[in-house]
Amino acid sequence: MTLAEIQAAILRLSADERARLQAWLADVRAQEAGEETTATRLGRIAGRAFADIRKRAREP
Repeated sequence: MTLAEIQAAILRLSADERARLQAWLADVRAQEAGEETTATRLGRIAGRAFADIRKRAREP
């Protein structure tokens, strides 16, 4: 399905169906943002752990 076909299908939806679609898309965006936040947080933790390992490796 092309973007143009999706857009045409959305235009054929009733107002109630469009509202439900918008709510679903908002949920999808929120979930994606949560995953990005989790990935960012995990990346930060991993970075700190590697920095700590490198620091300890340099200690006599």
